Amino acid sequence: MPSSCRYLSIKIFIFCFVFGLFLGLFFLQKTNANNLPSAVRVFITVCGNNIKEEGEDCDGSDLNGQTCMSRGFWGGALSCNTNYTFNTSGCSSGGGGGGGGGGYNPPTTPTAVILQGWAYPNSDVDIIKDGNVVAVVRADAAANFKATIDNITPGIWTFGLSATDTRGNHTEIFSFTMNVENHMTTTISNIFLAPTIDLDKSYVNQGNPVGILGQTVPNTDVSLYVHSDEVITKTTKSNSIGAYFYNLDTTDLSLGTHSVNSRAKKGTQYLSTLSATVDFNIYAPGVPLPSEEKKLTDQPDSIQPGGCMRVNLNCDFKIIKTVRRDVINFIDVSILLYNWGKPKNARPDLNNDGTVNYKDLSILLYYWTS
Repeated sequence: MPSSCRYLSIKIFIFCFVFGLFLGLFFLQKTNANNLPSAVRVFITVCGNNIKEEGEDCDGSDLNGQTCMSRGFWGGALSCNTNYTFNTSGCSSGGGGGGGGGGYNPPTTPTAVILQGWAYPNSDVDIIKDGNVVAVVRADAAANFKATIDNITPGIWTFGLSATDTRGNHTEIFSFTMNVENHMTTTISNIFLAPTIDLDKSYVNQGNPVGILGQTVPNTDVSLYVHSDEVITKTTKSNSIGAYFYNLDTTDLSLGTHSVNSRAKKGTQYLSTLSATVDFNIYAPGVPLPSEEKKLTDQPDSIQPGGCMRVNLNCDFKIIKTVRRDVINFIDVSILLYNWGKPKNARPDLNNDGTVNYKDLSILLYYWTS
């Protein structure tokens, strides 16, 4: 798709549909939505509409008033390429009166839809059309994805996008309805899928932390919205693989059920949709927690034989101003990944739930030093 196509900044409001599984996307007038928490800024690109717009030399029959003569030729028929640049093959350079002839007809712009944006690093993104998955594309290491739907007939279609993070959690479905026009390629870009979200525990005694974790685009700011007596906003940042982790202090939260969701911000312009909402329950200090809760009997920061933290899986250190410090780095990640699933030894199972997975990786990344 040529970069010379039209770009329209669109304000999109997202409304929850049945049980929060579907989101409505409505394209309104050109506006700046950077500071609107309920809005997501995307771009619509339309090519093949016979209207020369910003960034294009021409578009179909619209030559922007240009002719062969204005382009420096003696005569002939100027036309437009499908990449929206001038085609001068029908122009004559003078001498012998040649030319121009037959009026070049460029190939017809295909009827297609291109969807592109950000999900999670190396994640699978499902492209859904009218309730059916029509394509699955793979995001790259920077979380960029691009899907082209070219076997489509003109008409009104509802599209949805859903991605799966490295732990197997699915994002909320991002959906919208659009009119696909014949012989036009429409691109919806800067789609920013919601972060995934999970908790390291669902039950906690007041004063103990709750770990909030998930995945989004690498190196982005993540806002966490804790819904308590009032909404409390906390911020953290995703790391180089898109994982984020925040230890929420529950000391000042009331007893009872609370919920939290998240959203990510890329740079100064792009805001993701809101994540799913997860709940946790706070009990009074000393009150036994529900029996199904697996309590952490061996915390990641506890000291192990050898004098290192449990999360320091290879027990290595560095000296900082004569003080010995644990080093948590890619070696520890490699050890954890080697034990992925049912662990070969219990130490990488940092939350003691019987399996090594994304929760343990997020806990390790929380203690990251280099």
